[in-house]
Amino acid sequence: MIKPTMKYKLHDRISQNVDNAYDIVFDKCTAIVNGVPQKDEQLLMRYTKNGKTINNAPAFNEIDMMKIIVKLYNSTLISAEAKAVLRKGINK
Repeated sequence: MIKPTMKYKLHDRISQNVDNAYDIVFDKCTAIVNGVPQKDEQLLMRYTKNGKTINNAPAFNEIDMMKIIVKLYNSTLISAEAKAVLRKGINK
């Protein structure tokens, strides 16, 4: 069985610097499987190290990404301070 080759055509990116080497990024991309562009755009969450994108990140559709962010917000996994940052950012 031959593993398909995956590449992504980047359309847009937002990033958040976390320290002097790393950024967390969300990329809006179109997947290219075995050289064939797919019709749906995907949202990738990955990171950069010293300005270079670290690949091999899974891709998900944006609705699923937002659903997990809502679940995270409603969970006990993040602090009240982190929830306040999210609320403030949404209400701008």
